[in-house]
Amino acid sequence: MSKSSKRPKVSRIWKGVQAALPADPMKEMMREHQDVLQNIESTLVTAWRQASEIDDRAVLDALTAALRRAEPPEQTRRLLFDQLRAVRETRPDVSDEIWGKGLRVVADSVRRHSDLAPGSTDYLDFVSPFLP
Repeated sequence: MSKSSKRPKVSRIWKGVQAALPADPMKEMMREHQDVLQNIESTLVTAWRQASEIDDRAVLDALTAALRRAEPPEQTRRLLFDQLRAVRETRPDVSDEIWGKGLRVVADSVRRHSDLAPGSTDYLDFVSPFLP
């Protein structure tokens, strides 16, 4: 094996930096708290199936309101907010920190899968086949 084909050594300092990097919240939640994500997403999709006026923007606004714990003024968003709060109350085994991470991961997913234009349901269309 020639000297140029050897793998370069990685310093212990760099290994420490890599180890200190924060984990991807989505991967962490999917690996360790998939049930929490399913609770949140199922709540959103169930509400959407029952109320056609719900779109991705309303979903994102309700998730943001849930993170802030501030009831939104608009009726559709308040409906989603209230349903998320009701599901949260059924999960006393989940810490506020984990619930918040779940809300943030789902909100990031909404942003990733939707252009958030009025009436857009790209995120809801994407996630609904994965849920009962």
